[in-house]
Amino acid sequence: MGSAALQAQPIITNNLTDNSSQITSNQVNNDEINNIYPGHDLQAEVLTPNSLKPWSSPVTPIPVMRLSATLEPNSNSGSKAVTEHIDGNGNRPEDVAINQINKAQIETVISSAVDNQLAHKAIPDKNQASITENLLEGKTIDNAVAGKKTPAAGQKATKVLKKQNRKATWVYYLEPVVNTVAFGGESLKQPQAAGLSAGLPMVQKENNVLHNSAFGMEAGAQLNYTLSRKLQFTAGAHFTYSGYHIISNEVHPTFATLVLRNPASGTTYSRSFITHYGDGTGQSVVSLHNYSWQASIPFGLQYELSGNRKVQFNLGAALEPSLVLKSDAYILSSDGNNYLNDPSLLRKWNLNSNFGAFVSFSSARFKWQIGPNIRYQWMSTYKKDYTVKEHLINYGIRLGISK
Repeated sequence: MGSAALQAQPIITNNLTDNSSQITSNQVNNDEINNIYPGHDLQAEVLTPNSLKPWSSPVTPIPVMRLSATLEPNSNSGSKAVTEHIDGNGNRPEDVAINQINKAQIETVISSAVDNQLAHKAIPDKNQASITENLLEGKTIDNAVAGKKTPAAGQKATKVLKKQNRKATWVYYLEPVVNTVAFGGESLKQPQAAGLSAGLPMVQKENNVLHNSAFGMEAGAQLNYTLSRKLQFTAGAHFTYSGYHIISNEVHPTFATLVLRNPASGTTYSRSFITHYGDGTGQSVVSLHNYSWQASIPFGLQYELSGNRKVQFNLGAALEPSLVLKSDAYILSSDGNNYLNDPSLLRKWNLNSNFGAFVSFSSARFKWQIGPNIRYQWMSTYKKDYTVKEHLINYGIRLGISK
């Protein structure tokens, strides 16, 4: 009966693809086939791909042996001839399809796990694909994430801050200067001494100070902040040494009088001094040195007239509130015959300004500046009590360097 059933079954043949090969096995009996697929009775059903259920594990795919057979009647033993379809890699088409399904399920599970952990990690979305690939290769979430170097928030802030700070540059400069002085105002007349006849006029010389220029210096740092493509705001701090030489002559100790005016009331008063210095008309010449050390905080503007990336021509101007750190000054007496020294008449605060033109050019690592600069002292060296005004003027060549 079994042999008759086999002969009555239709012949089933699976077509092979171009890359597949057909291997025809020897004839096998029912017991041999049942050892491969237990529970399947070839007499009751025909083996087809749909009759076998694939392995449903979403984690570890296990290939399921599939048998595609062509049953042909055998006149001798009644057994069947089994023909298996195997591709060039030793895989059956059904196994490849099952593995593709299982791989898609694994990718779905991993993608869901990655999404859950990425919600708690600052990882850009563009890295998810590569993380999934790492996970498919057997790596953990943390190891896959560690494989991608993402910039920290602090590093991003530092880069932004550096980009913003390109508007601000520091320039360090040194300026050798030649100092001179400009005088203004008039010396008050000395009152006529008692006992002199009213008809005899008192001799009054002109307020003419014989002096020579002297060398000084200026050094400091300047911050340039870009307002527009050609305009910059400047601020900083520097120290200035200014002074000049007075031509005098040594005399025997003598009295000298200085007539002053009270700036509040406008009344005049006088002070007397003992001095060893004359007006410079004697035989023994003596050089008196007037000087001033000042610390200033300049602020102003700088404008680029023309230039290119390598060379620029600029103009700059600034106001300089200044603190007088140390100074010494000899001033001419009211009769113009002697020089005397009175530190109480010197100002502690002053106001200066500078104006300069310079060319700047760039090297491999630094930017250099060079150009002439003029510094003018707007307020007199002396307080308002002394009616003669003294304004220091510095002519210098400024040398600057910046990164």
